[in-house]
Amino acid sequence: MIDLSLVLFRFFLIPLPLGVILWLLAQGGRVSSGPALLVFFGVWFLDYATLRWQSRFWYRRSQLRLALAGWMVRLLVAPSRAGRTTLAAEAAWILLDLDQDAQAATLLARHGTGSVEKDPVYAVSLARLLLHQKARPLLAMDLADLALEERSMARAHFIRGLCYEALEETRPALRAFSVARQRASIEEDAVLSGFCYYHLGLTWAHLGERDYARDHFLRAEIMLFFLPRIARQARALLVQG
Repeated sequence: MIDLSLVLFRFFLIPLPLGVILWLLAQGGRVSSGPALLVFFGVWFLDYATLRWQSRFWYRRSQLRLALAGWMVRLLVAPSRAGRTTLAAEAAWILLDLDQDAQAATLLARHGTGSVEKDPVYAVSLARLLLHQKARPLLAMDLADLALEERSMARAHFIRGLCYEALEETRPALRAFSVARQRASIEEDAVLSGFCYYHLGLTWAHLGERDYARDHFLRAEIMLFFLPRIARQARALLVQG
């Protein structure tokens, strides 16, 4: 289950301590109630307004659960359906990073009806979920291509690589993962870069290039140290190589 306590904690992270401080100042006569309330609601609104930026900031620094909490707070109070779809897709992508496939599926099903062709973020998250469920790689490829028609996304190229990997088409997978890693570097997405290195290692190993495979597994282990399962797998494959 999604940790609602973390979401609630993030929701009240700024206003609760700020409210206590302002209340104490007001009780001591150091600030009047009017300006105190103005500061309280102003800072709370500013925190909410910058949550999207904050979530991306924490994600780029491998703090996935903090990033997830930020997206979920935005999702809880988003006014538009289109906005909720994108926010749910961002949260679902992180849940898939964390191997919480059931929770990701719930979010995508609840907030994304009819959104595949309208929202590239939703399309790639749904495609990744299908691949995690080992279902319909050709459909996942179509979803990635739809996303790429909207804009060039590292996630979409990564999905294409996973599809080729599932279809055992090694050379196209290698090209797709390489493009995804390059795009992830441009987008400053270190988490996706780590996953690209891991799957590039698998692809090079399949091609019999053990030295290349070991190099990529080592990079993946270092970059994804905060994801125990994938880091252990990379370490095991590194030793085997």
